[in-house]
Amino acid sequence: EIQKLSISGTTLTLSKGGGSVDLPNGGGNTIRSVCFTANGLNYANSSSVFSNDNNGLRWTNSFSGSAKIAIRKPADYAGGSVRFYIFFLTTSSTAGTVIFFIRPNSFDSGDDFTDIINLPTNSVSVSGSGGFGKLYEQTYQIPSNRLQKDWWNISIQRSSNNNTYTDDVIVHSVTLEYSAN
Repeated sequence: EIQKLSISGTTLTLSKGGGSVDLPNGGGNTIRSVCFTANGLNYANSSSVFSNDNNGLRWTNSFSGSAKIAIRKPADYAGGSVRFYIFFLTTSSTAGTVIFFIRPNSFDSGDDFTDIINLPTNSVSVSGSGGFGKLYEQTYQIPSNRLQKDWWNISIQRSSNNNTYTDDVIVHSVTLEYSAN
């Protein structure tokens, strides 16, 4: 006899009284990523720290400027910590360490805008390279208590302390990775 399979949520059903079975949901939440090209970051146009580059946002070795993203909390955000990535390119054959730091905060409409202490991070060791440089990423774990409200604001700065790679870097993109319902 001809029967049809149908699925609703995690329940698989066989027509004509053939029964149903609950499927596992994969053992956890889905991981989602939201990526921003570096040219989409917000920064002061008058800043001497930043300039546009064909490959992204050229960033000098300076603590004095910051770039920011603001995003509404994703509707499918399941809670928990969020991973944040900065993907960048070196611009010279110099070796050393690059350090960015971030200040993640969240706000609701009508809140006062306040700054918050930066998250600790490890430096990224970069090696000398000829040609167009090498690609690297710096990763952060943003605790959920920094992201409880409706709007997420993440400020990014390049640290000048313990940063031994003093040449420009070019930031290609930044990515938020979170657990989704």
